[in-house]
Amino acid sequence: MPPVNHIIRRPQSTLVAYPSAPAAGSAPALTVYKLSQHDVLRVEQAAQSALDFLPQPTLRAAIDSLGVPLLALDAEDQAALAPLGYAPPAPAGPAGRPPAAAAGAARPGQPGQPGQPPAGDETAPRGSGLRMGLVAAVIVLGAIVLLIFLLLSRLFTGPSATPGATGTPSVTATLTTTLTLTPGAPVALALSNVSVRSGPGEDYPVIGILPAGGSAAIVGRTAAGDWWQLQGANIQDGQGWAPADRVQAQNAAAVPVVTPPPLPTATPTPLTSFSGWKGEYFANPNLQAPPAVVQDDPTINFNWGSGPPAPGLPADNYSVRWSRRMPFDEGNYRFQVTVQGGARLWLDGRPLIDDWQNGPLRRLEADSGLLSAGDHSVVVEYLKQSGSGQIAMTWQQVQAQPPTAIIAGPTQGLAGQPLAFSAGSSTAAPGRQIVRYEWRFGDGSGAEGVEVFKTYTAAGAFDVTLVVSDDAGLTGVAVQQVAIAAPTPTPTVVAPPAAIISGPSQVTAGVSAVFDGSSSTPIGGIASYTWNFGDGGSANGPTVNHVFAQAGQYVVSLQVSNTAGQSSQATLVVQVNAAQPTAPAPLPLEGTRWTLQNTLAGSSITLVFQGGAISGSGGCNSYTGAYTVSGNAISFGPLTLTGATCEPALMEQETLYLARLQVADEYEIEDNQLRLSGQIGNENFSLVYSGVRP
Repeated sequence: MPPVNHIIRRPQSTLVAYPSAPAAGSAPALTVYKLSQHDVLRVEQAAQSALDFLPQPTLRAAIDSLGVPLLALDAEDQAALAPLGYAPPAPAGPAGRPPAAAAGAARPGQPGQPGQPPAGDETAPRGSGLRMGLVAAVIVLGAIVLLIFLLLSRLFTGPSATPGATGTPSVTATLTTTLTLTPGAPVALALSNVSVRSGPGEDYPVIGILPAGGSAAIVGRTAAGDWWQLQGANIQDGQGWAPADRVQAQNAAAVPVVTPPPLPTATPTPLTSFSGWKGEYFANPNLQAPPAVVQDDPTINFNWGSGPPAPGLPADNYSVRWSRRMPFDEGNYRFQVTVQGGARLWLDGRPLIDDWQNGPLRRLEADSGLLSAGDHSVVVEYLKQSGSGQIAMTWQQVQAQPPTAIIAGPTQGLAGQPLAFSAGSSTAAPGRQIVRYEWRFGDGSGAEGVEVFKTYTAAGAFDVTLVVSDDAGLTGVAVQQVAIAAPTPTPTVVAPPAAIISGPSQVTAGVSAVFDGSSSTPIGGIASYTWNFGDGGSANGPTVNHVFAQAGQYVVSLQVSNTAGQSSQATLVVQVNAAQPTAPAPLPLEGTRWTLQNTLAGSSITLVFQGGAISGSGGCNSYTGAYTVSGNAISFGPLTLTGATCEPALMEQETLYLARLQVADEYEIEDNQLRLSGQIGNENFSLVYSGVRP
């Protein structure tokens, strides 16, 4: 059974009532909230749930955190609540006697229901009775003043509910103030519910509410005259500030200027020490601060299943960061993470494991390389978007695994002939990467790099040595012997050829690339050009075109031969990138006019984009506001409405339309139709317009 038993929805407001067990011998008790439709959307978005399923503590927390004002009850609300046993506060009885308690009144602490005075003593002196009579007269006078202000508020704001509205009756709590006003005294009359703040500005906290039709004494103003300092019983500490454009001031020409109080400063969070891991638990999947929970975790070994990792966190779309400094002996360590979800591991700020995606249960591991003895920083991060949540992290000291050096290149050649050698097939241990490639060619010369060329000047057998080093300082060595022969003497000295490739090192899959070997030497003395593209394709000729079908890394080789039978080979490593689709640019909105489809008969809702702003009719009131566009993403600023009041059906249609328009975040124009899309709570919606583009 849901926690809310009674809800009444109206075009301009919603009543939410929570029943509670009455005390023995008492009438049923209700805790009730009356919210504007605009604030209903804010509360449901903040709580990520409809009002029908919100427990009272969650609703109360959302109202407090957003600073949502509670609306006042009107006569129609009271009539709808009567079947629940609610009765309006009774007028004061004879002097010395309390008024009768109202059945179904709001619970203690709820605004809008004053406490009852104790019964008078029948044997009290006659002077006491006279004083009680004077008090009753003042209360009656205050009630008359309050009734006048309520009638004025209905004149300014219009009715808050439609006569004859149907729904389950409920009870509403409000903050009200009854003042005895001195003729000619400065006074502020609320045109609608007004939040009273501790200082003249939106950055000050809300300390009270002046309900629509309520009034308060004006005791000061800002130098600019845009804020009034008010005095009233429903304001914390008796005084607060309200914006001048939200109230109607009377007799306030001579009100003095008051120096505003300083803005409150945030209290710094004290430092916390941790004996184990500092566990920071975030209610989002991207470690966005602040954390919802911070706790001291002795180990990282959790299996939360499909539930939340800690109280107050969601069961899905959360993340965790554990951090600490730990002592290590000198040596190489293998870190292992068993995870269902995504994980990252950092050692001294260096990433060892990076698998930040929501995946099935698996084991990830990486070696640290040689660690010095002492304390080292370890950070583990976890992500869960859906499914089950599980992570465990361990480490152990292991023998360091050096990288493996692999030489790819010819084993024979001619003196004076360039030879190409590659170390691209060399590998590093898990979690490590090769950072240096050193070559020694056996004749006293050397080079560095993944791909190198070497030309021997004399015949002989030479040991080509490759030394690779990883980021942990470990090395691997490979040796390959190459036999270099002297060129065969001929009556005519023919210079050996040298293959030279000119071409791109990065291309796009599916796009033709040009490779040129015409610069190979001797120019004009090359008899054949043989190309191999590393993907199974080949070609002949000095200049060729080739299309790589798949993304990846390929070694393009060119072998040239002269008329004497001498040959030379050159290679080029080409990175082939996947083709990126190009999305068509969305059609512009500026200068367009649209009419919403499927509106009530006889009504028209329009939307015009002009001069970086929007305007139109909501079916009853006209509205204006700002908008911004990025690609097909769109956002709307606050809307300004006229104050007309129409039939209830039109008002309800307008309220629902404007609520969706303000949270729409994507648009699409197709032919003469505009579609605005967005989400309210768990509901996806689309607003479809028709119109003619210029």
